[in-house]
Formats: sequence, C-alpha cells, structure tokens
Amino acid sequence: MEKTKRQRSDSFQARIRNTSARYPRLILKRLLVFFPLLFAASLVIFFSLRLSGVDPVNVMLGERQATEDVIFSLREQFHLNEPLIAQYWQWVKEVFSGSFGIDYINRQSVAVMIGQRAPITLGLVIMSTTIGTVIAVGLGVLSAVKQNTILDRVISVAVLIFVSAPSFLVAIGTLIFLTVFMPDVAFTGAINSVGDYFSRLIMPSFILALYMLAIVTRVTRSGMIIQLRSAYATAAIAKGLPMRVVIWKHCFRNAFIPVLTIVTIFIGAAISSAVLVESVFSLPGLGGLLTQAIKTNNYPIVQACLFILLLLFLSLGLIADLIYMAVDPRARIAGKKVLT
Repeated sequence: MEKTKRQRSDSFQARIRNTSARYPRLILKRLLVFFPLLFAASLVIFFSLRLSGVDPVNVMLGERQATEDVIFSLREQFHLNEPLIAQYWQWVKEVFSGSFGIDYINRQSVAVMIGQRAPITLGLVIMSTTIGTVIAVGLGVLSAVKQNTILDRVISVAVLIFVSAPSFLVAIGTLIFLTVFMPDVAFTGAINSVGDYFSRLIMPSFILALYMLAIVTRVTRSGMIIQLRSAYATAAIAKGLPMRVVIWKHCFRNAFIPVLTIVTIFIGAAISSAVLVESVFSLPGLGGLLTQAIKTNNYPIVQACLFILLLLFLSLGLIADLIYMAVDPRARIAGKKVLT
C-alpha cells in the first residue's frame, strides 16, 4: 500500500515537471484561441452596428443642409462609398495604428477622446477592485475562522444584501444620503488635482466594489473552511504552530487560488458596471462617452469602446487562466489535457 502511494506521488510529481516544461507551449495555444476570438468579435461589432440602417452622413450633418458635392466629399473622406468589407479592413488598419478613426460629430481622433476619459474609468475599476479584494479576503477568512458564530452569520447576511443590491440603486441611494446628510462632501464638479481625483472616485469605487466584495467573501470563506478542515491543517495545529501561521501561511495560500481567478474575472464585470456608476455620479469616464455615442449613432466611438471592452474581457480571461496554471500545477495538467 505504501509503495503504491509513493509510486502515485512520484508519477504526479513527474507530470507536474513535464507540464512546467511545456508551460510556454500552453501559453501559445491559449493565444492561438485568443486572437481568432478577438477577430470574430471585431466582425460582430462592426457589422452589427451597420444593421441599424443609419446613414453616417446624416449623423455628420445633423440638421444642416448640404450640397451633393459636400455629401460626396464626406463619403470619400470616411470611405463610406466603399463596400462594407473594405470599410471593415480600413477600420482594422486604424485599430492597429492606434487612432481608431475619426468620430462623426466632433471630427476628433477617437483615440484622443478615449484617452481623455480612460483615467476616470480605469481609476474607478482599480480602486474598486483593490477595496473589494482587501475587505472581502479579510471578511472571508474571519467568517471561516469564526464559522457558525454570530459574527459569521452577520457577515453572511451583509454579504447577501450586498450581492442582491444593484450597483446603480446603491449609487442613487448613496447620492441622496450624501446630499441630505453630508452636503460638504465633494462628489460633483471639475477634477483639477490629484486630491479632487481621489475624492471624486472613492465613494463610487466603494459602491462598485460591493458586488465583488460579496462574491469574493463567499468564495474565500468556502475555500478557507475546506483548507482548515484538511489533514495538513490539523497536523500543523497538532504540532503547535500558531493559529495565524496555519491560517495565513498554509491554508490561505491554497484557498486564494480560486479567489485570484474570481477577482480577475470580476475586473471585467466592474468595467461594465462602471458605466452606470459614472452616469449617477456625473463622472467623465468612458461610460458617458459610450452612452452619448450610442444615442447619436456615432459609430467610430461605439465600435472603438466596444472593441476595447471586449479586448479587456478576453485579456482578463486569458490572464486568469495563465495565473491559475502558474500557481496551481494541477491546472497545468488539466489545461494540457484540454488543449491537446
């Protein structure tokens, strides 16, 4: 029996070493899946917008009248007189050049317009992810250690409330509360300094973090309970190791693997939720730019924003897979089976 167990352990270790050596190959195979997906997504974005039947020239002119020469000139300038497939390849060239084209209404570079608003959205996502992860991990570990106590039940109820409340509803409620009870808090106005930047983003970031906080807390709690009940944790406690060492050095390292994956994926969800939160708090981010572009049928901005969001979603999924395979050898073995 002991010999069989040793043979199985040696076989598993050999498989781990084998997959570690092939880790670059696994990355390459993931990338070979990533780029066709990105290409297919770009096709869907571009051609689905053209199904609306709105003439871009009418969007450019608005209520103004124009001669046939002006209309022809606009079509020439924006390649609208070419077939759709030729327009698509022109847009692909603009994407690779980093310009994303020229918007129809203001005649500005789409890349410049996105670059002006991206710091708000990125700051919102980064701050909300940081706040949510730090608080959620602490609450999840505490809830697991204090399992079936009053504190555990209080945390569970709070988490249930957070996961059930829509971000935009919490944002509106918070806005009303701040207006009535804390009128001196600056949540509107221009952002002229670093201090203004953080003061404007801290409250929206906390609201945006609530949903992720709830999910990550539950995942951390479940993972920690499993690890605390494991044989190696029991052996460590029996050897007299301090409880904090058992929790953070041994149990948490294994429980954090699924948490890391969930956090990476939720960054993508935070990007989409940021659109609503930005609207409620009047933040000049990508959400407002995308919403206004959809209302005015400004195709270059809409397709650029959607492409960037999709690129972020796919990239985060790829990063989550790679991180998971890097920190957990069993995932590399599973990934090798799936990809081969």
